[in-house]
Amino acid sequence: TDIINAGKYKNIITAKIYASDGETDTTNNYNISYQEGKILNKQQKVRVVILGILMFIGGLLETVSASLMIPLITAVMDGNLFQNNRYARMFCEFFDINSNQTFVVAILLGLMGMYLLKNSFLLFQIYVQNRFISNNKFATKSQMLELYLSRPYSDFLNLSTAQISRAVQGNVDGA
Repeated sequence: TDIINAGKYKNIITAKIYASDGETDTTNNYNISYQEGKILNKQQKVRVVILGILMFIGGLLETVSASLMIPLITAVMDGNLFQNNRYARMFCEFFDINSNQTFVVAILLGLMGMYLLKNSFLLFQIYVQNRFISNNKFATKSQMLELYLSRPYSDFLNLSTAQISRAVQGNVDGA
């Protein structure tokens, strides 16, 4: 049921009530006009920016964790990497590593730590994102219900409770 259609440039939300046979009841079309940029309030816009930043950081962590596989594969394939590579040698001197096996174990531990950090961050990001979505769904349902309840009584004479409930709940959940 496509009850709400957001206008591309005018931010107009049109609520259509469907008749019991599934056809659009053209006698009961409501136009709810919003001013430009008023669909999200200031606090919601700030949270969208924060979510964007969290997603960017999550993408960086994904990239870094995937790129850490290259040193591990190189260390396993080349037994003398910790002696031949300048950066590997600096790493081994810093952590007092003397064998290739210990070097591979150190890289594996670092890789596991990075994946643990990345997955913990992504779990936090998903929590924040789902919380944002559920709070906005609730707010939108409340606003839609308030808008329907502020309509004149005569607008609802030919509508059933199920049609109104479907219009308020179905649009937000289906979006």
